[in-house]
Amino acid sequence: MGRDKSKQGFIDKDIGALIGLINKSGYKTTSSCSGRIVLLKIPKFGDKQHAEWLYKTHENADSREIMKILEENEGLKLYFLQEPPIIHVNCRDMESADKLLKTAFRAGFKRSGLISLKNFTVEIKSGERLETPVQNCPEDFIKMLVDEANEKLESGKKKLGKLEKMLQ
Repeated sequence: MGRDKSKQGFIDKDIGALIGLINKSGYKTTSSCSGRIVLLKIPKFGDKQHAEWLYKTHENADSREIMKILEENEGLKLYFLQEPPIIHVNCRDMESADKLLKTAFRAGFKRSGLISLKNFTVEIKSGERLETPVQNCPEDFIKMLVDEANEKLESGKKKLGKLEKMLQ
C-alpha cells in the first residue's frame, strides 16, 4: 500500500482502491483511515498524543481479545473507541472541492467539510463513533459494546463502498 500522513503511515488495504480512484480524478489525498476500533491507555483524559495503543483493528473487533487485554490491565483507565472512516483530500480549487463534498454528502458522509482554504482541503468523514472509558466492566457489557462498534464500523465501510461507486 502507498504511504500517507496518517499516524499509521500507510493506506489501509480496504480503502486503497478508493484512494487510488480519488487521486486519479485530479485530487490528492493526504491521509486516510477506513475506520477502526481501538483500545487505548491514555495518561490523562484528552491526551491522545501520549496514548498507548493496546488493540487496533480496521476490521470487526473480537470481544474475547479485548476482555483479555482489559484483564491484563486491570485497575488502569482504558478507553474503547470506534472511529469512522476519514479521508483528507487536497482539491484544485473551490469548485472541485464543492463537487467532492456534494458527492461525499450523497454517499452518507454528513460530517464532511472544507477544513483549509490554503489547499482547498476537504475532510470526508461520517458520524459513526463510540468512545467510552472501560474499567471494571462486566464481560456482557464489553460484548455489547464490541457488537455495537462492529455494526458502526460496517456502516462506515458501506459508505466508503458507495462513495467509490459514485466516483467511478
